[in-house]
Amino acid sequence: MKFLGVKGAPKNTVKRTNMFNSIENIQWSDLKTANGTAKGVPDAIRGLISENEEIRNASYWKLDNHVVLQSDLYESAFYVLPFLFEILNSESKNGKRYVYDLLFEIANGYAPENEVCTLNGREMELTEACRLLIIGELNVILNEVSDIESEFRTNALELLIAFGDRKADIVPMLLKILENEDSDFSDNLKEAISELEDC
Repeated sequence: MKFLGVKGAPKNTVKRTNMFNSIENIQWSDLKTANGTAKGVPDAIRGLISENEEIRNASYWKLDNHVVLQSDLYESAFYVLPFLFEILNSESKNGKRYVYDLLFEIANGYAPENEVCTLNGREMELTEACRLLIIGELNVILNEVSDIESEFRTNALELLIAFGDRKADIVPMLLKILENEDSDFSDNLKEAISELEDC
């Protein structure tokens, strides 16, 4: 079942034949990570969807502890986000759990106020920009939560809980999903709704 309560919600089954087309348009070597530049980030992003679990795991650790490290955000995190959502929008299951883990880390990360970037022509703090990019893909995350066949429902739900400041938007949608839920996952939904309402 796909979540139908969101207008224009993209389907997770869209086939992507040319993923990461724009990845080389970014000057990664000019962007900062915890350990220097982001020169190796494109290969790490590509590695997340590898058929080989060892490569996926290694790629994850080339992003975690680099673009975000112990809740510290680095400017490259902002540029990684669109490619993480490209993975979520693809038919590939490879790496999705890692993608949700990275999104959770970035959503809960912080950067100094003087770390800024430009989103939609507006300069803003890196922390805010990253959160806005993630919540801008709310439909994708909600589709995952509502898809009873998805292995990543819990991961998507945990990510939503990081956005307590958007509970007015998120809680009604989760309640709508709960209405159609007849599995054990309904307990997860109730717990998440309660947690968001307490924010």
